[in-house]
Amino acid sequence: MGSITIYQVKNMILYHGTTLSRGKEIIKDHCIKHDISRVYTNTGKLDCDTTNGYVYLTPNIETAYFYGNLNSLRSETKDDLKYVYIFKVEINEDKLLPDYDDLKIKKIKSKDVTWKESIAICKTVRVDEDVNVNKAEYLILPNTMNFKETKDNLNLVRELSKSEVQSLDANVVLKEILSKWSWQKL
Repeated sequence: MGSITIYQVKNMILYHGTTLSRGKEIIKDHCIKHDISRVYTNTGKLDCDTTNGYVYLTPNIETAYFYGNLNSLRSETKDDLKYVYIFKVEINEDKLLPDYDDLKIKKIKSKDVTWKESIAICKTVRVDEDVNVNKAEYLILPNTMNFKETKDNLNLVRELSKSEVQSLDANVVLKEILSKWSWQKL
């Protein structure tokens, strides 16, 4: 008799932040597509262009919010200035790749970086395929430019965004945010 090999698959919870319009598309399509038109292309600054063919992910809600909010600010759709979608997905670690775009911004040009090092350096990774969201959860937060929200709500999301930029501990802000807004299942 032959031996049986048991493979242990390690999954990781990661987040993806996006605009209101793209969030609605993700829910409609039940996937985060890796082949889409990008917000940051042909910027004239090659260091900040986003490579198509990847879904960009992070283990941090504040990083997902920061990028979703940032993309909203560059969107041509005014509705995108209202809310940011954050998707919580489970990804097999074997699929994770370094985020070379963000590493390039950090002035790291080596192609020998692992996905774990990518997370340590820039808090982001990517996968080169669509991400199924059938079992995912999502959170809808106000954009920092949403002036229809209360001042308290705007201050909270602005603190969340600020925690990403200034590398502050976001746990207190996240706790308060999650007491006001809750994860929704797809």
